[in-house]
Amino acid sequence: MENRNGWHFTNNGKYTVQSGYQVERIYPDKEKPPEFYGSNVDILKAFCWKVKCHPKLRHFLWPLLTGCIAVTKNLKSRGIQGDTSCAWCGDPEESINHVFFECPPARQVWALSKIPSNPNFFPIGSLFANMDHLFWRVSPKMEDYQFARILWYIWKGRNNKVFSNLDIDPRETLNLAELESTLWAEAQVINNPRLVPEVRIRSNSGTTGRWCFIDGSWKDKDLFSGQGWFSTLPGFEGLLGARNVRACLSPLHAEMEELIWAME
Repeated sequence: MENRNGWHFTNNGKYTVQSGYQVERIYPDKEKPPEFYGSNVDILKAFCWKVKCHPKLRHFLWPLLTGCIAVTKNLKSRGIQGDTSCAWCGDPEESINHVFFECPPARQVWALSKIPSNPNFFPIGSLFANMDHLFWRVSPKMEDYQFARILWYIWKGRNNKVFSNLDIDPRETLNLAELESTLWAEAQVINNPRLVPEVRIRSNSGTTGRWCFIDGSWKDKDLFSGQGWFSTLPGFEGLLGARNVRACLSPLHAEMEELIWAME
C-alpha cells in the first residue's frame, strides 16, 4: 500500500479549518514552533508600521522587508520562467536589495540624497542592514522619514524601465521624493484655527408690511414644474397659492413666472 501524508484529525484525512481550530484548542502545545536561533528581523518588520509617512508607503515597506516584492529573482522562485537580469543595469540577478540599494541608478539617488553614504556602512549587500541603517542609524535623524519616499520612487523608476522602457534621471527621482515628503510633512502640521469675527445678524421680525415668499421645482426632463407662493400681512390671515404648470425653458424662467403670478 502506498504511503501518503494525511490529516489524522478528520475521517477522510483531509485538513479543514474547523479541525485545525479544534486541535489548537485541545492541544495548544502540540505544534509548538521550534526555538529560533540567529538574527531576528521582526523588530524591523514591526518598526515599518511606525514610520511617519503615508499609509501606502508603510504597506510598501512591509513586503519590501518580508521579501514579497515582485523582482525577477522572486518571480523565478515562484516558478515563473523568464529573464532574471536587471532591466536597469543588466546584472544577472535582480534581487530586492539590488533594485533598491545596489543598482547604479539607485546608488546615485542615495548619493544625491541627504542620507550620508559610505561603502562600508550604507548601502551594502544586505537588505536588512540597509533598512536598519535607514530606520535608526541616520544622523542627524530625519523626522520626515524621507527614505520611505525615496524607496517608493526608486521602485516606480524601476517599473518605468521594465514596462515602458523609460529611464528616469536619478535627480528627478530624488526631487519627486523630497517634494512629496515635504508636502506631506507640512500637511500634518495642525495650524491654529483662524478667529472668525462675530457677525451680528439683524432680525427683521419687527418690520411691518407685506411679505411674500415664492418657491418652485424644475427638472430638465420633466414636462411640468411646480410653483407656489405665500403672502403675509399684519392683521390678516396669510394667502397662498400652488399649481402645476407646463415646464418652461430654465429654472430662471420658472422663478420669474412664480414671481409674476404672486404679484398678480
